[in-house]
Amino acid sequence: MRSLIIEPAAGISGDMFVAAAASLAECEGEIIALPPRLGLDRVACRFADATRGGMACRRFFVEEPPAAERHPHRPLAEIMRRIADAGLDDAVAVRAGRMFSLLGKVEAAVHAIPIEQVHFHEVGAVDSIIDIVAAAVCIERLRIEAIFSGPVCTGFGTVATAHGLLPVPAPATEKLLQGMPTFFGPLAGEWTTPTGALILRDLAVGFAVPALATAGSVYGGGSADPPERPNLLRLRLAEPFAAAAE
Repeated sequence: MRSLIIEPAAGISGDMFVAAAASLAECEGEIIALPPRLGLDRVACRFADATRGGMACRRFFVEEPPAAERHPHRPLAEIMRRIADAGLDDAVAVRAGRMFSLLGKVEAAVHAIPIEQVHFHEVGAVDSIIDIVAAAVCIERLRIEAIFSGPVCTGFGTVATAHGLLPVPAPATEKLLQGMPTFFGPLAGEWTTPTGALILRDLAVGFAVPALATAGSVYGGGSADPPERPNLLRLRLAEPFAAAAE
């Protein structure tokens, strides 16, 4: 049984997951082609090699117009329409749509408004739209049968958002992580983002990792590079140990 093991000891974000998963799935080219398919003008995606804490990793970048020229927010209906019109594989479109619907429900609950009134801010930004659709592409291309994760580092303190300073984990992140083993970690800041938590929730990860043999691994690096701890998310492809030994 082909499995994916997620190791969010330094947290998880959408770009960290995509950076590692696209390399494992060998689908970087498909993700680079996403912006025009989603009708996102003047937007480009790229991957690059980098290091975090002296460890080699992949990085994923979404390059977009200057902040003053960006669309401030998008309603859920617009995002769903872009996904439907992108000509994506059915499985990718269904997964991406499901992820945004879940995020819409969580945001509606957090702000006590109907889902039709949800206008995404951070998650409606171009980079988050790309991260979620790209994550859906990676998950489908990996063709995994089981997904496991270690405990999730959330960070602590506060984070600046469109709604002002919020506690870490941010309300949407906290709701998405409910029922999962989490810990604050040694460093202040937002180490798990709403998009990262959404990926874990959509994958319905298990936290009792069986004995598995690693078949391949890639580190995805985050934007911060603190000297105290490598800002890395490791993804491992694995198979049952007995099958690997035959």
